Amino acid sequence: MPDNLDFICISPKVAEHVVEKNFRDIVVDELKYVWHTGKMGLPVPLVQADHYFLSPEFKGDQIDRKNLDYCIELCKSNPKWRLSVQTHKIWRIS
Repeated sequence: MPDNLDFICISPKVAEHVVEKNFRDIVVDELKYVWHTGKMGLPVPLVQADHYFLSPEFKGDQIDRKNLDYCIELCKSNPKWRLSVQTHKIWRIS
């Protein structure tokens, strides 16, 4: 990792093997996934992180309640994971 980086947060929008290829030799600070009810269970990251977050997928600019409830249950059942929210969506920033 370059000396001038203090904090690395990854929120993959690509296949997991692409993330692993580029970050396999370091532990990142945060790893965040946007998740929804159609994705069964937790993500299986190939990169190590200090903190793991799930964020419910929105429908347009609104939080989808089913996705929120699903992410809450996953986090409650798996304490390594914490809930996150896509704040930029709430603020309507693209």
